[in-house]
Amino acid sequence: MYKKAFLALFIGILFLAASILASLTTAKTVLNGISTTALVLEVKTNVNYTSQSTKNSLKLEYQCGDSTIRTSWTKPSSTYHEEGSELRAFCNPNDPEDIAIIDGTVYGFAAFLIFSILIVIGGIFLLKKAIKISAKKKKLKEIGTPILLEIDSLKATGVVMNNKREYLIKVNYKGEILTSDEPIYYQPNNGKITVYINTIDPSEYWIDTKSIIEE
Repeated sequence: MYKKAFLALFIGILFLAASILASLTTAKTVLNGISTTALVLEVKTNVNYTSQSTKNSLKLEYQCGDSTIRTSWTKPSSTYHEEGSELRAFCNPNDPEDIAIIDGTVYGFAAFLIFSILIVIGGIFLLKKAIKISAKKKKLKEIGTPILLEIDSLKATGVVMNNKREYLIKVNYKGEILTSDEPIYYQPNNGKITVYINTIDPSEYWIDTKSIIEE
């Protein structure tokens, strides 16, 4: 559980840092800039056959807060615009050649940023869950009664790690179906497993997934 939580946090933070760095310059220009309309005068296309990617640079004509007609080249982007098209843009009044186009690239950065934040939130949720399960495990190993029960069934969670499907173990205790908090990544043969149960409050239990005795 901790491994899954830390993996999600690591990936989320990595994506978050990448999206922030990628969009920092554009975001700064948009937040501090002046809204304008830019005319596409020329398009330069560069094809990278190694990575099979295409980047386009635009030569723009626009005004930046005054009557001066300016021209500037944008940074290479995967988004393509036709020559003669008009684009919504923001320019930096202190550096008029610093211009940011509001197009699919900007919205892509925003979507990637939101996606990264969601992964981080998911990682935090998994970490909190792992801490809770760890505390529960420690408590029930101290106060619970270990009982060897038959494995009733397995429940596939839909999660796959390292090409291995994740399963939760179900056991039957006095007519009640108990489900493990921690997953396993294989399908054991019919067997038994140790369950620590609080006999005073049977709703408190912990299924020791490392104690499986296969038949």
